[in-house]
Amino acid sequence: MKNLILPVILSACAFGCLYSDVSMYSVNDRSYFREMPIVEECEDRLKLKWIFGEFGFYFSPSCKNLDKKLYCMVSGTTSTGDSTGKTGTVLITDYKEVRAGKRYSVHWIEPDGQVIKLKMVDGGKSCNSNSEEQKGKEE
Repeated sequence: MKNLILPVILSACAFGCLYSDVSMYSVNDRSYFREMPIVEECEDRLKLKWIFGEFGFYFSPSCKNLDKKLYCMVSGTTSTGDSTGKTGTVLITDYKEVRAGKRYSVHWIEPDGQVIKLKMVDGGKSCNSNSEEQKGKEE
């Protein structure tokens, strides 16, 4: 039993170092985001939308409902392909996440833990599009 304690502690420490509730990238870093991401508001969903910056790494932010507020961040990336200048989206359809975003807005958690409120805009014609992607996929 004593032989298992050290590996368990080391595994827990490694997991804690790899998992974080802050973003890997700042929304103010133009290497990753050409401009500040926005949130398009539709009747029954939200769409986080951004333009990939000059680094061109593909990433897909995740959003989660914490304390009745919606927070978004990038927790991973891939070096596959070149996304420079392309539009990325995350479709948010979970009822609780949409409600939290509409009531309390959508926030970005920066690498230093700072929270930035994202601009909400009317989704307009894009709300009626039948070609919507699933949550977490690029448009």
